[in-house]
Amino acid sequence: MPLVPTDGTLLTLDQISGLVSVDNDGLATVKAGMRLDALGPALQAHGRAMNNLPDINVQSFAGAISTATHGTGKRLQALHGNVTALRLVTAKGDILDCSATSNPDLFDAARVSLGSMGIITQVTTKTEPAKHVHRRVWLDTFEDTLTKAEDNWNKHRNFEFYAIPFTGLCANIANDPTDRPVEPRGPETDSEFLEVLKYLRNLFAMFRGDEFKAVAAYNGGEHAVEQWTRKFPGADDEWVENITYRETREYVKKVIGGWREYQLLYGQKSRLSMLRRTPQSPE
Repeated sequence: MPLVPTDGTLLTLDQISGLVSVDNDGLATVKAGMRLDALGPALQAHGRAMNNLPDINVQSFAGAISTATHGTGKRLQALHGNVTALRLVTAKGDILDCSATSNPDLFDAARVSLGSMGIITQVTTKTEPAKHVHRRVWLDTFEDTLTKAEDNWNKHRNFEFYAIPFTGLCANIANDPTDRPVEPRGPETDSEFLEVLKYLRNLFAMFRGDEFKAVAAYNGGEHAVEQWTRKFPGADDEWVENITYRETREYVKKVIGGWREYQLLYGQKSRLSMLRRTPQSPE
């Protein structure tokens, strides 16, 4: 998708792609259209790596620096902060090599210029020795995540969190260098887990905060719960006994029973109750 929709001419740099060189100081010269997901393996072949990357890795390198793309990390710069030189083609057709010592003002402006200074065709950037990184993902309450955020930014090389709207929860993600051997990553579970939470949140909205019906819908399906509600409009416990699917009936009893025991033991809201929100249309 272009940065600015236009009826004029749009250029793609997909054919200007590739790793030109990596010198002894770890400076990598990259053709501007090279995608971040291709740059990583190319640098790895030289034992090098970018010192920071964004969550999304399909941008061209020139596009990433031009939009100040960044990752996380209190002591890490955005991608353009590591650029030491670039080659620019102006609207007049001039080819300018820019760095801190050659066209320095243009160099500073062009690194994050949204394409307004011309077309970047080549970039030289700092890299660092490739390393192993250990990634951890965990859930915490929104309040505790904010309370601990500063400590986590100081403690971890990379730390970020995603608030899960209307749940009272945040997904916390930390990355740190490690000497542990590489382990198979296995199936992607983080995104799937967050989608499950989002689905549960939407079920609570659909059934107006009714835990019994939301839990039943998670197991037995939304349409089945709607049918049971029309057929058996009784109170919660009575309604559960009339659930047609035996598996769903037992599932609801176990989940709600466990939730009630949790409240009795700890005297506070469980993760289940945090999924409630003001009723509105599900996304």
